[in-house]
Amino acid sequence: MRRAADLAQERGADAMATGEDLDDVATGIFMSYLDGDIDGLRCRLPDVEQGIGQGGRGTIPIIQPLRRIPAREVRLYALQHGLCFCRERGKREERQARAREELSLFDLRHPGTKYSLLRSLEKLGLRDLIDQGPPGAKPLSDGEKYLDPVPR
Repeated sequence: MRRAADLAQERGADAMATGEDLDDVATGIFMSYLDGDIDGLRCRLPDVEQGIGQGGRGTIPIIQPLRRIPAREVRLYALQHGLCFCRERGKREERQARAREELSLFDLRHPGTKYSLLRSLEKLGLRDLIDQGPPGAKPLSDGEKYLDPVPR
């Protein structure tokens, strides 16, 4: 992805579009929730100016025009218009495929689950949470780390 962003910058692009559809985004959100990966959730926010590229040269914003369109509809459109449709496989392929399958089965029993996952992420406002931390929380000093949590 970084190589594509660098190429886009060289050619003067204003933004980089990904082909992630609703199923891809919902699966990523689901896996981030399961892993407790706040940074992974933050990267999936729709209006995050999280570009990628080489540090000193600036970044290119990432847009996801298909994020609310189910994978079946994207495939159908591609087939009807003779477009090439391929799915890139990553390192976490097996785990991601299993999560996608479970999420799809749950969505069959409870329609709208994938849209709900997407909406829940948009409502969270993680940008503020990451910078501030949980309300009322304070960092531990070195001495407090080693206190015995169970009174004796």
